[in-house]
Amino acid sequence: MNLHAVLLLLLVLSLAYIAYQDFRYRSVPVLVFGISFLLAIAVQYQACGMDQLFMIQISLNSLFIVLNLLIVIVYIKQIKKIPLSSALGIGDIVFYLILIPLLSIPVFMYFHISSLLLILTLYPILKNTMSFHTRAIPLAGLQACYLIILLIVFEYIYVLKPIVGSCSLVYWI
Repeated sequence: MNLHAVLLLLLVLSLAYIAYQDFRYRSVPVLVFGISFLLAIAVQYQACGMDQLFMIQISLNSLFIVLNLLIVIVYIKQIKKIPLSSALGIGDIVFYLILIPLLSIPVFMYFHISSLLLILTLYPILKNTMSFHTRAIPLAGLQACYLIILLIVFEYIYVLKPIVGSCSLVYWI
């Protein structure tokens, strides 16, 4: 087993722990996010290094998240008129910090959009079968599960089209 596979396995385990904590307690320890972030950077570094393309990836992914977050904040404050803390958890936002260095730009955007659509579609079913006790959607946990599936499929099974690292950009343009 090579270093890339070991780092990915550790990342998958940390994502599984994020999902468990979010489902069970609706709270994830900051340390787990920190470890996952460091693992994401290690996977990127091992796969592609820290080149100029990586800096572009960090910048564009961060810009994409900031713009989305601003839209969500305006929507929550102006249209829904509810407190931001009751609509969006800090862990849901921090989870994206793990994704910024991990996923290439097109994969990052695909993940963001497809995960939200998938969660909005599946949550009414999951809410009854998993007996979530609150109305709040465990966004970070569900997105972690979806990312685990994508990592297993594209990094272990279908390895011809990797999704992690800035150098995987070539495969997704």
